[in-house]
Parts: sequence; C-alpha cells; structure tokens
Amino acid sequence: MLTIKGLKWLVLTATLLIGALVLVACSDDEETETETGTAETATPAATATPTATGSAAEPGSVSGSVTGAEPAVSTSTSDEIYTPVSDVDAHLALALDVRDIAALLKASPVDYTAIGQIYSEGKNSQRSDGTFRTLKGFATDPGRAEQLADAAALYGSPTFLDDEISAVLNGTGIAAGWTDGQREQAVNKGILRILYYWVLDEMGSAKADLAAGEVDPADGAPHAWDEAWAFYVGAADEGGARPYALAATALKREADYKKEGLINEPLRQALADGLEAIEEGDAAALDEAEKRVMSRLNAIFYIATARYFNNAYAAAAKGDTSATAVALVEGLSFYRTIQPIVAVADPEADEIISAFYQRGADGPITVEERDAALAALNERAVTNEMGLQVTDMLTPASYAAAQ
Repeated sequence: MLTIKGLKWLVLTATLLIGALVLVACSDDEETETETGTAETATPAATATPTATGSAAEPGSVSGSVTGAEPAVSTSTSDEIYTPVSDVDAHLALALDVRDIAALLKASPVDYTAIGQIYSEGKNSQRSDGTFRTLKGFATDPGRAEQLADAAALYGSPTFLDDEISAVLNGTGIAAGWTDGQREQAVNKGILRILYYWVLDEMGSAKADLAAGEVDPADGAPHAWDEAWAFYVGAADEGGARPYALAATALKREADYKKEGLINEPLRQALADGLEAIEEGDAAALDEAEKRVMSRLNAIFYIATARYFNNAYAAAAKGDTSATAVALVEGLSFYRTIQPIVAVADPEADEIISAFYQRGADGPITVEERDAALAALNERAVTNEMGLQVTDMLTPASYAAAQ
C-alpha cells in the first residue's frame, strides 16, 4: 500500500531527476539564470519557530492595540520539527483570538464586553462556511461532558471549561470583587486550559479516524492530527516566533527553572512522530506518540502550578496583599487544567493544593504550607498519572535556585 510518506518520496525523487536534467542542459552555457521564486522563497522567514532556548512571550503578556493591520501569520508550513500535510491555516489563527483578548486585558479600563465578544463569537479563525471557530464554542460543546466525564463530575458542570471564564468576564460568582489583575490571569489561563483540551480532542479524533480507515490528508486522521499541532503552536508573528498559544507557555515554564529543551521540542517531536505513525498506519506508534504529547502538556501545567506556590508565598512574605491575590488566582487557574488528573490519582493531594490556592490573600503563608502543597503535587500517584519525568520535578530547592 502506497502511503502518504511514499508519495512524498516519489515526488521528491522526480523533482531531483528533473533538476539534474536541467543542470545538464544548462552546463554548456557560460551563464545561467536563477529562476524567480524558487530556492530563496521556498521557506519564508515567518515559518521559523523558537527553539527551547529561544524566547517567547507567554500568552497574556501581549501588549498593544488589537486594531489596525494584523501581524503576519505563519500558515501551514513547517515549524522546523513538524510539517503539516493539510490546510490548518484557520486553526493556527485561533491563537490570534488569544492574542487579541490578551491585549484587551492589558487596556485601561478593561473592556470586558469586547473580550467576551471575541471569546464567544470569534474573530480570526474562520471556517470554510464563513462562520468563526470560537473558544467558547469548544468549551460549551455538549460533547465535552461525555468526553471529559471525570472533570465534569469534579466541577459538577458539563460546561466547566466555560463557567469560570464567563463568571470572570461578568465579574460574578467566583470573580465577584476581583481586581482587573486577578481577572486577567483567570481569563488568560482559562483559555490555555481550553487549548490544552482542544489538542487532546483532536488527537483523539485522529486516532478514531485512523481506526476507521479515514486517512485522507485533507479531512481524515492526518488533518485532525495537524489541527492538534496548530492549536498547540498557534500562529506565528512577523519574526517567526509563536507567542500566542501553548508553545509559548511551554518555553516560559522551561526557562523558569532552567529546563530548556524538556517540554516544547520533545512535544513537537512527539507530534511529528504521531503524524508519521498515521501515514504508516501504525496505531500502536500513534498511541505512544499521544502519550508523549500528553506527558509534555501536563509538564507545562505541573511546573506552573508548582511555581505559583512560591510566588504566592513570596508576595505574602513581603506583605503585598494585591500581588498575593493575583498569584493565588494565577496558580489556581493553571492548576485547574491538571486538577481532574490529580483529584482522581490522589484526592487528598487535590484537597491540599486547592486549599492553598483558595485561601484569603490577606493572611500569612508559611514556608511549611508552601512545601506541603508542593509535596502533594509531587505525590507518586499524581506524577505517574500525569506521565511526568524525573527531570520535570521541582523541589523546595528549585525555588532558591531559580532566584
């Protein structure tokens, strides 16, 4: 059976043969012409992506106006590790909604109505039928409750991905009385949570398509897997960096504790290996690639959760109630992504972590409380369930080393 990979090889071979014939034909001439639009334009600069040692702004740190000309956007070209085989331009563009929401959250005053409009109605990720793909649409899809049954049960709501974001945008419920700083972090991290689950959803769709024999690159298993990649890396900016989606957060968390090269590149390599498995019809290899992707995704939110134990402790030690309040909300919002895994693996660990983050900001936080929360997150059952590696782990000493 001729696979997609085989077709690529045949095309490459034919191209090389043609090129050789052209060179032979031109060899008798003293001068040759360079054809416009070939080698120099085959790989635009905007397709480059930051490596683990590069820099990237975390989603939520974007500043500037959301009006006027839009930055250049990388389309379905390689990120130097992963090369999509289908058109996922619109899926990459979903990260531009994240960018625009982050910019609006930095404005003063904050226009929560405008933010809610992008979140609910979309702006940049347009489908072929003219409608827009939206963050809220994924979060409130009825299929989420069935697909994510443990999480829906934990939060007592089939729309748990949307509930807190909507409350924060409206300033109600859990967010009643919150400052703009707290609301900013809850929205930004809540959106990262949606992207995390969207990546998982598309990987699951790809596996189902492969099992059903639906392997057309345009709309079968390869396309679904390409979508998972697109939601992870997001659109590129003018310089080729991808600062708006999960990949940017992975880079920042790596840099926080000198773990460069442990999350972002291995995750993208796992995605590339998964696409190759699909092309070869290897379901077992695809399962293995999915596990590796999930491990690296979980590492992002493990490190972030652990980081804000210390950030909240440090702010409280300085008597900075405002900074403590923001750190507690930011840490809790990061933790929400992996909380269903923790709660199933070790309910007591979840109680300790939740209690740490849901405390009042005006009271003291002791180093013992910080370390107890970290120990709960490091429980073997929890880290095993998340698929973490020894090199991912943080200890109390990690906080001092990072200063």
